[in-house]
Amino acid sequence: MNTSIFQFLAVLFSIELKQLTDFCLIDYLQTSPKHYTNRLGRKEK
Repeated sequence: MNTSIFQFLAVLFSIELKQLTDFCLIDYLQTSPKHYTNRLGRKEK
């Protein structure tokens, strides 16, 4: 009984963690190119 509850919590945690990392990755991919191009623009000038 304890192991099944633990497995259930582990599955919930992994799903939550995956959603969190996906959100962070999307946020990073959306913001990072702007900073990167800004840096390139400054270096070229």
